[in-house]
Amino acid sequence: MSEIAARRWETYALTYDTEAPRGVPCYQHLHAEIVRRLAFPKEAPLRVVDLGGGGGRLLERILVRFPNASAVWVDSSPVMRVVAGRRLARFSRRVTYVEGDMEGGWQRAVPDGCDAVVSSIAIHHLADEGKQELYRRVHQVLRPGGMIAVADEVLGGDWPTQAEHLQRWDQHTRRQSAARRVSPHWLALWQVFCDRVLPDPEHNPTERWTPAARQVEWLREIGFPDAQVWWEHGMWAVFGGRR
Repeated sequence: MSEIAARRWETYALTYDTEAPRGVPCYQHLHAEIVRRLAFPKEAPLRVVDLGGGGGRLLERILVRFPNASAVWVDSSPVMRVVAGRRLARFSRRVTYVEGDMEGGWQRAVPDGCDAVVSSIAIHHLADEGKQELYRRVHQVLRPGGMIAVADEVLGGDWPTQAEHLQRWDQHTRRQSAARRVSPHWLALWQVFCDRVLPDPEHNPTERWTPAARQVEWLREIGFPDAQVWWEHGMWAVFGGRR
Protein backbone atom coordinates (compact mmCIF):
# COMPACT_ATOMS: atom_id res chain seq x y z
CA MET A 1 0.00 0.00 0.00
CA SER A 2 1.37 3.41 -0.96
CA GLU A 3 1.78 6.14 1.64
CA ILE A 4 -1.11 8.08 0.09
CA ALA A 5 -3.38 5.02 0.08
CA ALA A 6 -2.39 4.23 3.67
CA ARG A 7 -3.31 7.75 4.78
CA ARG A 8 -6.66 7.53 3.00
CA TRP A 9 -7.40 4.22 4.72
CA GLU A 10 -6.39 5.64 8.08
CA THR A 11 -8.75 8.58 7.56
CA TYR A 12 -11.57 6.26 6.52
CA ALA A 13 -11.03 3.92 9.47
CA LEU A 14 -11.02 6.73 12.00
CA THR A 15 -14.09 8.35 10.45
CA TYR A 16 -15.99 5.06 10.37
CA ASP A 17 -15.24 4.29 14.00
CA THR A 18 -16.32 7.74 15.13
CA GLU A 19 -19.44 8.18 13.03
CA ALA A 20 -20.83 4.73 12.21
CA PRO A 21 -23.10 4.73 15.30
CA ARG A 22 -24.95 7.68 13.72
CA GLY A 23 -24.33 7.04 10.03
CA VAL A 24 -25.21 3.35 9.84
CA PRO A 25 -28.89 2.52 10.38
CA CYS A 26 -29.54 0.05 13.22
CA TYR A 27 -25.87 0.14 14.30
CA GLN A 28 -26.56 0.29 18.02
CA HIS A 29 -29.37 -2.23 17.80
CA LEU A 30 -27.19 -4.74 15.93
CA HIS A 31 -24.62 -4.72 18.71
CA ALA A 32 -27.22 -4.81 21.47
CA GLU A 33 -28.96 -7.77 19.83
CA ILE A 34 -25.74 -9.79 19.61
CA VAL A 35 -25.03 -9.22 23.30
CA ARG A 36 -28.60 -10.13 24.18
CA ARG A 37 -28.38 -13.37 22.23
CA LEU A 38 -25.21 -14.62 23.93
CA ALA A 39 -27.03 -17.01 26.23
CA PHE A 40 -24.39 -17.62 28.89
CA PRO A 41 -24.31 -16.96 32.64
CA LYS A 42 -23.05 -13.46 33.36
CA GLU A 43 -20.10 -14.71 35.43
CA ALA A 44 -19.03 -17.40 32.95
CA PRO A 45 -15.30 -17.32 32.01
CA LEU A 46 -16.07 -17.14 28.31
CA ARG A 47 -13.54 -17.06 25.48
CA VAL A 48 -14.97 -14.88 22.68
CA VAL A 49 -13.63 -14.21 19.17
CA ASP A 50 -14.72 -11.07 17.29
CA LEU A 51 -14.17 -11.37 13.52
CA GLY A 52 -13.78 -8.00 11.83
CA GLY A 53 -13.52 -6.40 15.25
CA GLY A 54 -12.92 -2.86 13.96
CA GLY A 55 -12.72 -0.23 16.65
CA GLY A 56 -13.75 -2.64 19.42
CA ARG A 57 -17.23 -1.28 20.09
CA LEU A 58 -18.91 -4.70 20.08
CA LEU A 59 -16.21 -6.30 22.22
CA GLU A 60 -16.50 -3.45 24.69
CA ARG A 61 -20.18 -4.27 25.21
CA ILE A 62 -19.45 -7.98 25.54
CA LEU A 63 -16.62 -7.54 28.04
CA VAL A 64 -18.79 -5.27 30.17
CA ARG A 65 -21.69 -7.72 30.04
CA PHE A 66 -19.47 -10.71 30.91
CA PRO A 67 -16.85 -9.49 33.42
CA ASN A 68 -14.95 -12.81 33.47
CA ALA A 69 -14.78 -13.17 29.70
CA SER A 70 -11.62 -12.89 27.62
CA ALA A 71 -11.58 -12.05 23.93
CA VAL A 72 -9.68 -12.31 20.67
CA TRP A 73 -10.00 -9.30 18.37
CA VAL A 74 -9.44 -10.11 14.68
CA ASP A 75 -9.15 -7.47 11.96
CA SER A 76 -6.88 -6.80 9.00
CA SER A 77 -6.52 -3.07 9.70
CA PRO A 78 -3.54 -1.85 11.74
CA VAL A 79 -5.34 1.47 12.15
CA MET A 80 -8.35 -0.24 13.69
CA ARG A 81 -5.95 -2.18 15.89
CA VAL A 82 -4.81 1.13 17.39
CA VAL A 83 -8.38 2.39 17.76
CA ALA A 84 -9.53 -0.84 19.39
CA GLY A 85 -6.49 -0.88 21.66
CA ARG A 86 -7.40 2.53 22.99
CA ARG A 87 -11.07 1.70 23.46
CA LEU A 88 -10.35 -1.62 25.14
CA ALA A 89 -7.36 -0.47 27.21
CA ARG A 90 -9.23 -0.98 30.48
CA PHE A 91 -9.64 -4.66 29.52
CA SER A 92 -6.01 -5.01 28.38
CA ARG A 93 -5.29 -8.31 30.11
CA ARG A 94 -8.47 -9.81 28.75
CA VAL A 95 -7.95 -9.06 25.05
CA THR A 96 -5.63 -10.65 22.48
CA TYR A 97 -5.17 -8.84 19.16
CA VAL A 98 -4.74 -10.67 15.85
CA GLU A 99 -4.08 -8.54 12.77
CA GLY A 100 -5.30 -10.58 9.82
CA ASP A 101 -8.34 -11.27 7.70
CA MET A 102 -11.21 -13.55 8.59
CA GLU A 103 -9.94 -16.24 6.24
CA GLY A 104 -6.52 -16.25 7.92
CA GLY A 105 -5.01 -18.09 10.84
CA TRP A 106 -6.91 -16.49 13.71
CA GLN A 107 -7.79 -19.99 14.97
CA ARG A 108 -4.24 -20.33 16.29
CA ALA A 109 -5.16 -17.73 18.93
CA VAL A 110 -7.70 -20.16 20.40
CA PRO A 111 -5.86 -23.52 20.42
CA ASP A 112 -8.19 -24.83 23.13
CA GLY A 113 -11.31 -23.58 21.38
CA CYS A 114 -13.71 -20.81 22.34
CA ASP A 115 -17.25 -20.33 23.59
CA ALA A 116 -18.53 -17.71 21.15
CA VAL A 117 -17.63 -16.22 17.79
CA VAL A 118 -19.26 -12.90 16.94
CA SER A 119 -19.07 -10.56 13.97
CA SER A 120 -20.65 -7.23 13.09
CA ILE A 121 -20.93 -5.70 9.60
CA ALA A 122 -18.00 -7.65 8.19
CA ILE A 123 -18.85 -11.07 6.76
CA HIS A 124 -20.94 -9.62 3.91
CA HIS A 125 -17.70 -8.74 2.11
CA LEU A 126 -17.06 -12.46 1.52
CA ALA A 127 -18.50 -14.35 -1.45
CA ASP A 128 -20.92 -17.17 -0.66
CA GLU A 129 -18.17 -19.79 -0.79
CA GLY A 130 -16.05 -17.72 1.57
CA LYS A 131 -18.93 -17.33 4.01
CA GLN A 132 -19.56 -21.06 4.09
CA GLU A 133 -15.89 -21.85 4.60
CA LEU A 134 -15.71 -19.31 7.42
CA TYR A 135 -18.75 -20.83 9.13
CA ARG A 136 -17.15 -24.28 8.89
CA ARG A 137 -13.99 -22.89 10.47
CA VAL A 138 -16.04 -21.30 13.27
CA HIS A 139 -17.77 -24.62 13.93
CA GLN A 140 -14.38 -26.31 14.26
CA VAL A 141 -13.09 -23.91 16.92
CA LEU A 142 -16.25 -23.65 19.01
CA ARG A 143 -16.51 -25.83 22.06
CA PRO A 144 -19.66 -27.96 22.44
CA GLY A 145 -22.48 -25.59 23.35
CA GLY A 146 -20.61 -22.63 21.88
CA MET A 147 -22.40 -19.97 19.86
CA ILE A 148 -21.99 -18.01 16.66
CA ALA A 149 -23.75 -14.63 16.49
CA VAL A 150 -23.60 -12.47 13.37
CA ALA A 151 -24.97 -8.97 12.75
CA ASP A 152 -24.59 -7.89 9.16
CA GLU A 153 -25.83 -6.38 5.95
CA VAL A 154 -27.82 -8.98 4.01
CA LEU A 155 -29.80 -9.29 0.80
CA GLY A 156 -33.19 -8.16 2.06
CA GLY A 157 -35.37 -9.44 -0.77
CA ASP A 158 -34.79 -9.40 -4.53
CA TRP A 159 -32.30 -7.01 -6.11
CA PRO A 160 -34.82 -4.22 -6.87
CA THR A 161 -35.85 -4.38 -3.21
CA GLN A 162 -32.19 -4.20 -2.16
CA ALA A 163 -31.84 -1.05 -4.25
CA GLU A 164 -34.79 0.42 -2.32
CA HIS A 165 -33.10 -0.43 0.99
CA LEU A 166 -29.95 1.33 -0.20
CA GLN A 167 -31.95 4.38 -1.24
CA ARG A 168 -33.48 4.54 2.24
CA TRP A 169 -29.99 4.30 3.73
CA ASP A 170 -28.96 7.17 1.47
CA GLN A 171 -31.91 9.23 2.70
CA HIS A 172 -30.98 8.42 6.31
CA THR A 173 -27.40 9.55 5.71
CA ARG A 174 -28.46 12.83 4.13
CA ARG A 175 -30.90 13.55 6.96
CA GLN A 176 -28.12 12.92 9.46
CA SER A 177 -25.85 15.22 7.49
CA ALA A 178 -28.48 17.98 7.33
CA ALA A 179 -28.90 17.71 11.10
CA ARG A 180 -25.10 17.79 11.51
CA ARG A 181 -25.08 14.41 13.22
CA VAL A 182 -22.43 13.20 10.77
CA SER A 183 -19.54 15.17 9.34
CA PRO A 184 -19.00 16.38 5.77
CA HIS A 185 -16.20 13.82 5.55
CA TRP A 186 -18.61 10.99 6.38
CA LEU A 187 -20.96 12.27 3.69
CA ALA A 188 -18.10 12.32 1.18
CA LEU A 189 -17.17 8.74 2.03
CA TRP A 190 -20.81 7.74 1.74
CA GLN A 191 -20.96 9.27 -1.73
CA VAL A 192 -17.99 7.16 -2.79
CA PHE A 193 -19.89 4.09 -1.57
CA CYS A 194 -23.03 5.14 -3.45
CA ASP A 195 -21.13 5.73 -6.68
CA ARG A 196 -19.66 2.25 -6.42
CA VAL A 197 -22.78 0.34 -5.36
CA LEU A 198 -26.02 2.07 -6.34
CA PRO A 199 -25.71 1.82 -10.15
CA ASP A 200 -25.79 -2.00 -9.97
CA PRO A 201 -26.15 -3.42 -6.46
CA GLU A 202 -26.09 -7.03 -7.67
CA HIS A 203 -22.73 -6.73 -9.43
CA ASN A 204 -20.95 -4.14 -7.30
CA PRO A 205 -17.27 -4.88 -6.60
CA THR A 206 -17.19 -5.03 -2.79
CA GLU A 207 -20.50 -5.94 -1.13
CA ARG A 208 -21.51 -9.63 -1.36
CA TRP A 209 -24.96 -9.59 0.19
CA THR A 210 -26.61 -12.94 0.92
CA PRO A 211 -30.08 -13.50 2.44
CA ALA A 212 -29.96 -14.13 6.17
CA ALA A 213 -32.22 -17.18 5.77
CA ARG A 214 -29.77 -18.78 3.34
CA GLN A 215 -26.89 -18.25 5.74
CA VAL A 216 -28.94 -19.85 8.50
CA GLU A 217 -29.47 -22.87 6.23
CA TRP A 218 -25.70 -23.16 5.81
CA LEU A 219 -25.19 -22.95 9.56
CA ARG A 220 -27.68 -25.77 10.16
CA GLU A 221 -26.00 -27.94 7.52
CA ILE A 222 -22.59 -27.28 9.08
CA GLY A 223 -23.68 -28.28 12.58
CA PHE A 224 -25.65 -25.49 14.27
CA PRO A 225 -29.03 -27.28 14.53
CA ASP A 226 -30.92 -24.43 16.22
CA ALA A 227 -29.59 -21.65 13.96
CA GLN A 228 -32.15 -18.98 13.16
CA VAL A 229 -32.64 -15.38 12.14
CA TRP A 230 -33.16 -13.59 15.44
CA TRP A 231 -33.94 -10.17 14.00
CA GLU A 232 -34.23 -8.69 10.50
CA HIS A 233 -35.14 -5.29 9.16
CA GLY A 234 -34.60 -4.32 5.54
CA MET A 235 -31.01 -5.16 4.64
CA TRP A 236 -29.93 -5.71 8.24
CA ALA A 237 -30.11 -8.93 10.22
CA VAL A 238 -28.84 -10.69 13.32
CA PHE A 239 -28.62 -14.47 13.16
CA GLY A 240 -26.73 -17.40 14.60
CA GLY A 241 -27.01 -20.55 16.65
CA ARG A 242 -25.42 -22.98 19.06
CA ARG A 243 -23.02 -25.79 18.24
